[in-house]
Amino acid sequence: MENPTAYYLQAALTFHQQSTYGNYPEPRPADLWGDTATVNKEQSLAAPASGRPVDAEHLDRIWRARRSRRTRSTRLIRKTLVEALTSAMAPSSAGLRPYPSAGGCYSASAYCYVSDVQGLEPGAYRFDPSEGSLLPILLADRESQVSPDAPELLRTTVLRADTVQAVLFLVADMHGIGARYGERGYRYALIEAGHLAQNLALAFDTRGVSHCPVGGFFDDVARSLFALPDALHLPLYAMALA
Repeated sequence: MENPTAYYLQAALTFHQQSTYGNYPEPRPADLWGDTATVNKEQSLAAPASGRPVDAEHLDRIWRARRSRRTRSTRLIRKTLVEALTSAMAPSSAGLRPYPSAGGCYSASAYCYVSDVQGLEPGAYRFDPSEGSLLPILLADRESQVSPDAPELLRTTVLRADTVQAVLFLVADMHGIGARYGERGYRYALIEAGHLAQNLALAFDTRGVSHCPVGGFFDDVARSLFALPDALHLPLYAMALA
């Protein structure tokens, strides 16, 4: 007799219930709420005017053309990779980013393991959206950015980290969003990662770069590969750039 679906989801269902309102002590940071526990009206931001008309038909074509692809369509170069990341993530002059984040926490950061990108040495990088640059991660126990564990990064028989051009990871820093929202912050971090991943998918698709979202990966390998500083930095989402 097969086990019911709920058997395999016990921890997830328990957490979902635990993170519903009323089931956990909600943080009340002093700089967020006053005595009435309501958001201060002065903290509200007016909707920015882009000054540019939106071409709805053009957007429709982009959305409808998006596909997950596992075969290489074009040679990825450093300039294209940085341009796509900047387009999807970089803040405006007002500090606003092109994707929603609960409370403006912007918990997600992009990390990249490069295997075969023209103009970049193989190895691990962190993307700085404010500067639009990829920063190499030199691991303390190695003289090189290249990790022998990289081939075992993805838990899938279809894609390998050492045979695709690069693998992006979205990592949530739970310090800020967790302090603000408590247990619920984990849900919001997942939602934010999804919003950002959609931006990235469209940014790569419009540049002709094959990409495929990946949910199966080894968290411990990702933590080691990107030298994540503590247990509150959580790898949530991967995207292979074929």
